Amino acid sequence: MTIDFFLAKQKHKLWLIKVRAYLLNIQSFNLNEAISHKDCELGKWIYDFGFETYKDIDEMVELEEIHQNLHTIVRQIIELKNENKIEEAFVKFEELKRVSNAIIYLLNKLEEHIDLSGDLF
Repeated sequence: MTIDFFLAKQKHKLWLIKVRAYLLNIQSFNLNEAISHKDCELGKWIYDFGFETYKDIDEMVELEEIHQNLHTIVRQIIELKNENKIEEAFVKFEELKRVSNAIIYLLNKLEEHIDLSGDLF
C-alpha cells in the first residue's frame, strides 16, 4: 500500500478548510474521523502500512506523534464550539494550522525518502 504524497497533502489542506467551515457553521463533517487519529485517511495509512514499513525513518515516527496531536486539537476545537466558546475555538484553530503545516512538512520529508513504488531510495 503506497501513498500518493501530493494527493495526501492536498486532502490534508482541504481537511483544514473543512474544520474552519465547521467553526463558521458552513459545513458539518464526520466527527469520528475528526477526533480519531486512526479513522481518518492519513491515520489509516499510518497504522495499516506506513508506520510498520517506515518506522526506521525519523520523520515517520514524528508524523505519527504530530498526527495524534492534530486530532487532540480538533477534539478541543469541537468541545469549545459545543460550549459556544467560538473565540477560543478560533485560537485553537490557529494552533491547528501550525500543526497542520508540520504534517505537510513531514509528508514532504517522507516523500524524499520513499520512491513511487514505496521502497526506500
